[in-house]
Amino acid sequence: MTEMERVQPSRIDQPLTTWRTGHDVRPVDSFLQGRARVIQLPLCCQSCHFSPFRPDLLAVATAELFGIAGAGRLHVFSISNGTFLHSPEVQDKAAPSWQRSLPLPEGAVGNPWTTTHFEIASMGTSDAITDCAWSESNEYVIAAACGDGVTRLWDFRSQKADLTQIRGNNAGASDVAARSAVELRGHRAEVCGVDWSTLDRQLLLSSSWDGKAMMWDVLHLACVCVLPHSECVYAASFSPRRRNVVASVSADGRLRLFDLNSPPPPNTVAGPNFLGRHHGTLVCDQEAHGGCEVLCFDWSKYHENEIFTGGSNGSVRLWDLRAMAKGPLMDMAGIHKLAVRDLKCSPFSGDVLATASYDTNVKVTSIARRLQTGFLEKTETQGSVGASLSKESFTTAQQKVFSHHAEFVMGIDWSLFQPHFIASASWDRHTCLWSPLGDELQYPPLIRRNARQ
Repeated sequence: MTEMERVQPSRIDQPLTTWRTGHDVRPVDSFLQGRARVIQLPLCCQSCHFSPFRPDLLAVATAELFGIAGAGRLHVFSISNGTFLHSPEVQDKAAPSWQRSLPLPEGAVGNPWTTTHFEIASMGTSDAITDCAWSESNEYVIAAACGDGVTRLWDFRSQKADLTQIRGNNAGASDVAARSAVELRGHRAEVCGVDWSTLDRQLLLSSSWDGKAMMWDVLHLACVCVLPHSECVYAASFSPRRRNVVASVSADGRLRLFDLNSPPPPNTVAGPNFLGRHHGTLVCDQEAHGGCEVLCFDWSKYHENEIFTGGSNGSVRLWDLRAMAKGPLMDMAGIHKLAVRDLKCSPFSGDVLATASYDTNVKVTSIARRLQTGFLEKTETQGSVGASLSKESFTTAQQKVFSHHAEFVMGIDWSLFQPHFIASASWDRHTCLWSPLGDELQYPPLIRRNARQ
């Protein structure tokens, strides 16, 4: 099987609402209900992401020595209720040797191991893996952002991902002798983030310390657009509602919006590698956090014109893309004592936000919206939306703090299948899963500092 056959999207699958186990068909909820759990990793966790196709799969990116130096590894876990093993990949599969060798952490309070998890794939590199993202069109393909400036694509079924001997081109896909992964080369510094488009599912974004975000056409394994900043680009992401809009944030303190529909300049020469390149036009360049670095952002899943940003000063801001010059709709100053490293909007509630910080805390915040009197509400007519904007006030309705980690919390993610089910990944070498809201409210196991080793 060639690299192209493994990584190109072969079909568009819809998320599942039921799951087949042997002769039974069970609802998705039954696979994720249970106590809060913790997964211990051999290296420092950098990010975690639930599969968009299966309710039981979780990918965790890890790195040695906090990502400063050393190797990296990408893990794929099957998380189950412990009463049955529903994933065909984990049947008759023993726990990996590194997991068997690790004792139950002394710092884990309660009984976090009552729910079973199995590692079904593990792919290593000679440099750190700083982020990962599931393909939106192939349930077995994962993209990984690597510290050596390479974006790697894996089909985790092969589980043959020792890339230490692989050499390739300076751009495009490398020559993969082991046929175990595909490398996208083009960045000149560490790749710190990756994101797949949910609308044009063959497009992948990578953001890097070289001050660029690069958009890749995975079908052709080629870069089709470069989106610049003046300093390190910490994150770049496609709009989930508008296929032509990309946002990015950077160490220069800017939130930038790019329009991909703009035609290329008139003097552009279409060479053999042109492949219908996009030309990203900068349409908004906003100073987002008063000159501080902007480390993360996320699009609202319910309000297409709203975006949240997290700054190195510990604040979170909410922006309306139609009125950026007027300033943020909401400024949650001091929501964390240290930098906000990651934030995610809930896929099940339009006004619930989870944030992860260097202060070792995860916070889940509910936002209240109130229409101020004396202003016109947004009017809707058949086929069009009125031009007048409603004037809303935003306040924090409720906030829950989870201080279970012992080191920087580097990544968080919401499950797309189980409402209010969340995962957090930390430098303390643990990934925790729990339900912070609703009837299934749980508190994750506490990881003490002496449990990191």
